[in-house]
Amino acid sequence: MTVLFRNLTIEGSLVYRFPLHTRDQPTVVRHNTDAAARQYETGVLARLVAMGGRATGQVVLGALSRVSRPIFLVPSSSDENAGAIPVNVQASRPAGAPVYSNDRGDRFLQNGRPVIGTGGGSPVVVLFNPHDLQVGDRRHRRTVVGGSAEEVLLHELVHAYRMGCGTMTSAPGPRFGGEVFGNDDEFLAILVANIFSSESGSTALRGSHGGGMWRGALGAAVSLMMDAALPFGADARTLSQRFAEEYRNRLVPLRTSEAALFAGLARINAHFNPVRDLAAPR
Repeated sequence: MTVLFRNLTIEGSLVYRFPLHTRDQPTVVRHNTDAAARQYETGVLARLVAMGGRATGQVVLGALSRVSRPIFLVPSSSDENAGAIPVNVQASRPAGAPVYSNDRGDRFLQNGRPVIGTGGGSPVVVLFNPHDLQVGDRRHRRTVVGGSAEEVLLHELVHAYRMGCGTMTSAPGPRFGGEVFGNDDEFLAILVANIFSSESGSTALRGSHGGGMWRGALGAAVSLMMDAALPFGADARTLSQRFAEEYRNRLVPLRTSEAALFAGLARINAHFNPVRDLAAPR
């Protein structure tokens, strides 16, 4: 076990399987050897250090340090995915808010009645393996857009932050060129990870979630969903501004509910930063 700050712990001794339903928790599939647990914890710590080497990562880690609920990073039995799971689904949602069972907006029911959030925040288990997410056969493997280990970890920690604060809504999110981001929380996590990526000069920014997540990339026009990343060059800032304008109705409520997080993000110098451009005079 490696404790980073009072509420963030890397625990490599047990390997977990993803739950099948919103109401369920991850299940243990096997025990790691001491050597494997140490290797896992060292690998995750290295990814966190790399993530914290950029301003976006520092903003997210700073936000996490203020969460009162514990967050655990644990090995996943799946190499194809990562995810943040609240221990108490209702507490991870704002008081009185609906709890959704999927990205289509279907309500989570218990004994035939809709479940609502109670607020207050929940402990969170983050299933994450410290390597890039790749596709293709053994001879032609490539890291997917938004799939570096640091990007994946940052994405899941944004979810963990919201769950730990009790502000996660999972409300059905905006459409983007025929694809969906999934929900408001996926929209936010993808946005933050794209700022993180562009901070290093990356021109491959993720433009979708779900079925198209591995091919979706932000193109030169905000309203298009491209199969491959396009070079941004001089148009990069225009893309950021256009994104901020097109999704203002989603960004403004998030800026209100996550004021401290957005204030930190707005100060980041990255070619794609709609949070900064949202705050700029119109």
